[in-house]
This record gives sequence, C-alpha cells and structure tokens, in this order.
Amino acid sequence: MEDDIKVVDLGAGNNENNESTVNSESAVKSEATMNKENTGNLNNKANIVDAIPKEYKPISTWGYFGYEILFSIPIIGFIILIIFALGGSGNQNVKNFARSKFCLLVVALALIGVACLIAGIDAFWRVLPNLKWKY
Repeated sequence: MEDDIKVVDLGAGNNENNESTVNSESAVKSEATMNKENTGNLNNKANIVDAIPKEYKPISTWGYFGYEILFSIPIIGFIILIIFALGGSGNQNVKNFARSKFCLLVVALALIGVACLIAGIDAFWRVLPNLKWKY
C-alpha cells in the first residue's frame, strides 16, 4: 500500500468528499499516455496558429522588433502609432502594443516636462538675486 496514491474529489457543489485510492503505477502510465497525446497536438502548432482568427494572431519577436523600429521614426512613426493604437491594423495584439508604446511616450514626455519645469524654476531663482532693477 506504500505505492498507492490517495485521490480526493471535492465534487461540484457537494459537501461530501469522495475518496479513492489509485495505484501509483497506473497513475504514471496514464500520465505518460497523456504526455504522448499532448506532444502529438504540439506537433500541429502550425494548424493551431492557422485556426486563430486574423484579429487575434500572435506577433512574432521580429514583428515586435519591426513595429518598434517603425514607431521610432520621428513624425511618420508617431502618426502610424496613433493609427495603430486606434485599431487601424485590425490585429488586437498590434493595437495593444501601439497603445502601450503611446502610454510610454506620454509618461516620458510628462517626466521630461516636469524636469524642465523644475530646472527652469531653479535657474530663475538663481538669477533673480543678480538682477539689477532699474526704475
């Protein structure tokens, strides 16, 4: 009985616990069978990706790299970024990537603006005592 595994089935909505004992050898065999079945399904990865609708197709690593380069073009990239963020590409993943890139751009511009404001106020207060007021 050392090789036996205790399985507890909580059931859906039942207050009783259903307990059963499974031999560990049969559990290992059934797990090996399940792994073989899953491996067979993974070999058909191309079929799985083809079954995904166009608006939800995943983007490859090179695709993200290409969009990153496209969005970094100074003026045209910003225009394309806004178009894609509003859903112009038709792919949900590209739209979400463009939105995240746009949010990053807004946060970066806000931080740069705050830094410039602080530097400007500091420079004003350093120059103010040296000003000679003429009336």
